[in-house]
Order: sequence, then structure tokens, then C-alpha cells
Amino acid sequence: MTVVSVLRDGLARGTLVAGLVLGALGLGAAWLATQPRPAFPVGIPILLAGSAIATFAGRRIGSLVGLAAAGLVAGRLVTSDRIGGLWFADGAALGAARWLQALGLLVATVSAVALLLRRSARGVTVERRPQDPVAKCDRRARAAQVAALLMLSAVGAELLAAYDDSTGRPGRLLFAVVFFAALYGAPALLIREVARRNGWGWPSIIMLAFALGIIQPGVIDQALFSTDYRDIETWNQSLRGTFIDPLGFSATNALNFVLGHVIYSFCAPIAVAEAWRPKTAHTPWVGLPGAAAAASGYVLAAAVILTDPESHSASAAQVTASVVAAGLCVGAAVILGRRRPRRPRTRRAPRLLVTVAASFLLLAAATAVPENWTGVAITTSVLAAGAALLGHVSRGHGWSVRHAAAVATGALVSRGILAFLYYPLIGETSPARKYTHNAVMLTVVGVAGWLALRERRSHLGTRRSDPVEHSPAPSGLRPAAPTSTDPSLR
Repeated sequence: MTVVSVLRDGLARGTLVAGLVLGALGLGAAWLATQPRPAFPVGIPILLAGSAIATFAGRRIGSLVGLAAAGLVAGRLVTSDRIGGLWFADGAALGAARWLQALGLLVATVSAVALLLRRSARGVTVERRPQDPVAKCDRRARAAQVAALLMLSAVGAELLAAYDDSTGRPGRLLFAVVFFAALYGAPALLIREVARRNGWGWPSIIMLAFALGIIQPGVIDQALFSTDYRDIETWNQSLRGTFIDPLGFSATNALNFVLGHVIYSFCAPIAVAEAWRPKTAHTPWVGLPGAAAAASGYVLAAAVILTDPESHSASAAQVTASVVAAGLCVGAAVILGRRRPRRPRTRRAPRLLVTVAASFLLLAAATAVPENWTGVAITTSVLAAGAALLGHVSRGHGWSVRHAAAVATGALVSRGILAFLYYPLIGETSPARKYTHNAVMLTVVGVAGWLALRERRSHLGTRRSDPVEHSPAPSGLRPAAPTSTDPSLR
């Protein structure tokens, strides 16, 4: 590790600690400024303990603990009426204290993400940018992949389903693409960067996607715990059939929201975008400034959602449970990333078109089910069988990044085709606008999938082989260069 890398890590760690301490100071000042004075806020010892662990623990453990501490306190802030202090609704002193707390939590979050994106001494780093045509072309191609990933996440998460009042309205759609690119595309990019910089494979990417798939409906928009979300007429029907009273949410909604975000918001766009340039599928796409910009965009978009009164339907216990569940998923991603790679089977991987068709059929079968316990059982069984089948065939000889993109393309196309079968759940639009919207969004994912699956040829006219996607080598044995892959299921 170079002296510059050591200094950068030290600066990022110091910024993380400073952010946590600043957040604790802001929380303490807000407590002192509140009259009558409430109970001593537990967030202060949480932030101070997180700063101590971030100071003395290893880089990865310290950054994870610091991120968790900042997330817990931030979740408590935005899910209570205390967030009104940011608009100085309760006086200048309390407003300034809340802004100090929010600034510290934001600095700590961005610094923790930056530390997680850094690799150890033998890790992959983003190469210097020499001023030659090849390097310039490579930078432009990476930038195009990043932009496409952001847009695909926005389309897959929200616009492809065509359930909202933006359906068929170009002006609203342009705004929606930008906003949802920040809300879903930015975290998708961060998931990919964390995984690829640490040499992790798809199991870790999926677990990181589960973490953010839980955070979105459980902490940010809190739709999972809402009993009347955005005046959707069928909301009560979704709740009644599979409502779990002790937990305060519907099993149908839990499957729809969490798995929907995992598949359509994060994993499928990542797989498709990576397959456009297989040689860079396992390498970082952005540096620290790009990652910080993505984290900031995500935080700002999430803050906009959190200021909506409809996003305050969860209790403190439900928010805490969601954060803990997300943390467990992150821990599972780290553990899976350290596993030794399995040797590929002698059986060949299936053809790409077969993979697309199987993914399409499985996702369609898992989605087109009644909103009752029978539907939950069918969805769970089909997806579990699909996951087991995917785990089996992905170890086949020749499984590549294009096969991962084939699975993603089948999933996205199934979502786009099923959207033709219902009208938007929110707002009204004409049939012409509705079906034009469906056709355009389906064309977008179809073209994206074709670009990912098309056969590539070298300048000599021979077929260019794609990198094979298998579990990464354990830390310390990884090569320095790559060898190569709100609503939801509704």
C-alpha cells in the first residue's frame, strides 16, 4: 500500500469519526435546546461508540460500524417529528442543532461508504487516466455504463411497471427518471462498486441488494408498514389477505417490495449494464468523487421522500428492526465475499435464449398470483426453486456475464409485458398514453438486453470470449487485475 493510499484512508477514517462526533454534538445540543427536556437521547452513546470503534478497529469493520451507527440515528431522526426542526419550526437554537446533527450524519455516511469502496494493498484500483485516445475512449465507455445503470434502475424500479400517475406523461417521466435514478440507480451503483472493489461475486451483490431492498420500504418511504398508502384503492386488499398483525405488515407487500427492489431496482440493471462491456464487468467504474456523488444523490432523494408525511407510518421498533435486518444482510454479503470459489461443473451452461426464457417464465409465474396466502406460497416456492436452479446452472462450464444479463433481461421483460394487463393504480390516463408508455418502456429494456446479449467479435472477425462469472478468490489470493460477468413485483 502506497503512502498516498495510507494518507487517503487515514483522512477518510478521520472524516468518518469527525462526522459521528459532530452528529453526537448536534444531538446533544438539540436535547439541551428542547423544553421540557426529554429523556437523554440514546443516539449520543451510539454515535460515540461508533466513532471509537471506527478509530481503533480495522478499516472495513470500523466503516461498517460507523455506517450502522449513523444509519440508526438518522433513521430515528427522519421517522419522528424531530425532523421538523430542520425547518426551524421549533426555534433557531433547535433548528441549528438539528442541522448540525444532520450534517454530521451525512459526512459520516459518505466517509463510511468511501472507506468501504477502498480496497486493501493488493486490490483493484481505478487506473490513472493517461491522456491517450484509448484511455479517453475507455473513460467515456465507463461513463456511458454508469449513466445507463442509473437509468435502467429508474425504469426497472418504477417506470416499467407503469402503476403511477407519471404513466404516459413525458414531462413527469423526465423528472421521474432523474429522481428515481438518484433513489435507486445511485445505490445500485454503490452496491456494484463495493462488491467489485472487494472482489466479491453475485452472492454478495444480491445480499447488499437485499439490505437496500429492506431499507427502502422499511425506513425511507415506509410503505411496508402503511395501512393507506397514496390512496391506492387496492391497498387494503393487499393488506387484508396476508396481514401479520404482530409485525404490522402484509406478507404479500413484503415480498412485492423487498424482492421487487432486489430484482428490478438493483440486480437486473447491474447485470445488464455489466454485460455491455464484459472486460470491465469485474472492475471499478467510478472513483471516490463519483461514489461520493452517488451517495449524496441517494441521501438527498431519500430525504425528499422522508419529508413526505405519508413516509412516517412505521414505528420506532419497526424502523429499528428494518435497519437490523439490513445490517444482517450486509454481514452476510461480507461473509459470502470471503468464501473460496467453487470449481465449475463439467456440464455446460445453458444457451442464452434458454436462460432468458426460463427467467421470463419463472418471474411471470411468481408475479401473476392472487394476493393471499396461496399467492405468497406460490411466489416463495417459485422464486426459491428459481434461485436453486440459478445456483446450479451458474456453476456450469462457460457461464459468463452474458448469462447473468440473460437472467436479468428475462426478469425485466416479464415485468414490462405484465404491465400491459392493468391500468395505473394512481392517477388516470388514456388508453393510448398508457399503452404507448408500456411499449416505450418495454422497448428500452429490450434494447438494453439485446446490447448485453449480442455476440461480440474482435477486429479479426473471430468471436470474442466473455469473462466467466464464478465466486471470487478469497482475500489475499485475488489477482490484482480482473480475469474477466415502490412497488415491485406488483
